[in-house]
Amino acid sequence: MDKHILWLASWYPNALTPYDGDFIQRHARAVALFQKITVIHIKKDEEGKMTTDVQSFSSSQNNLEEIIVFYKPIKTRLHYLNRLLSAIKYKKIYRHILRNYINENGKPDLVHVQVALNAGIQALWLKKNFHIPFIVSEHWTGYLPGVKFGLKDLSILSKKAMQKIFFEAGKITVVSDVLGKAISNQVISKGYIIIPNAVDTSIFFPEYFPVNSTLQFIHISSLAYQKNCSAIINAFKLLKSNGYDFQLLIYGPDKPGLKQLVKENELENCIAFKNEVPQSQLASELRTADALILYSRYETFGCVVIEANACGVPAILSNLPVFKEYIVENENGLFVTPDNPAALAEKVADYILGKYQFDKKSISRKTVEKFSYTIIGKQFYDLYKTLILI
Repeated sequence: MDKHILWLASWYPNALTPYDGDFIQRHARAVALFQKITVIHIKKDEEGKMTTDVQSFSSSQNNLEEIIVFYKPIKTRLHYLNRLLSAIKYKKIYRHILRNYINENGKPDLVHVQVALNAGIQALWLKKNFHIPFIVSEHWTGYLPGVKFGLKDLSILSKKAMQKIFFEAGKITVVSDVLGKAISNQVISKGYIIIPNAVDTSIFFPEYFPVNSTLQFIHISSLAYQKNCSAIINAFKLLKSNGYDFQLLIYGPDKPGLKQLVKENELENCIAFKNEVPQSQLASELRTADALILYSRYETFGCVVIEANACGVPAILSNLPVFKEYIVENENGLFVTPDNPAALAEKVADYILGKYQFDKKSISRKTVEKFSYTIIGKQFYDLYKTLILI
């Protein structure tokens, strides 16, 4: 399909935050297998590390062009004035970039918004002024009940803007049915299409090493409130007090409070903290792990789960409805009562004792069949074809 597709991404990996929205970049790489696309992302540079005003960086590989624009906000002594000035500058820069892009490349046939706020506001502007249709793909946890920061915390203007974005969108895609229902309940009752996250199977694949002498578990996340890592540490504290032998690797940003919790419970010899690392390094660690632990309070999907599964590694998960959309008990994972360290400890203990057996080849094969770049990219490509007259 020789059509012009422009992505406006509210989140996207960049030089300042290299892992921000990396799942959106994986969607982009999946779609680029079938269709040329351009991604635009505008990033605030609070400390002026990339620019003292505005700086644009472009890269292109195969069918994917990425345009990342950094801007340094104007600073005053007034917090609310700073936010206003930053928003004005963001809007001015974005529309300048979009006008220049259209002047140089012509009008895109379709705009694809990744995360409604804030990029969706620019899609509304393009639709009003240039009559370009748009769709929205949503990932944000903020629509879910129980979130620490979400839709309820947005201003009235932001909520109204979000409603208009979804109303005007030609189609809405979500990464899970749980997220789609939450949007329908919280924002607008409108049909949605489920297109899940994608896994890079060129790096996430199984290797068949001998069994680890000490079982090795791995947790990969932002280590934020949502991920409930303290409950994982408390569960492994119980395991150690009951004489179980294990190793737990925790990958994520530096969290002194969690490190202190490990130290206070004398778990340094069996729990190790690792930094955020590129996916290629994560894949290497996952391939040698015995199981992934993800004990979230809430999720819209859980990318690390399908990455572990692509490596043939089962996941031990909080019993959330979203995980049941693609995890089958005793087939590619295990479920545990949420926010209950004792229950998690009991499940992991049973795993250590060999009460569960998993087929590594089957886990990997079924994951590739559902979540590979080819599968997910084709789903977006087929959606584009229904929206654009060919």
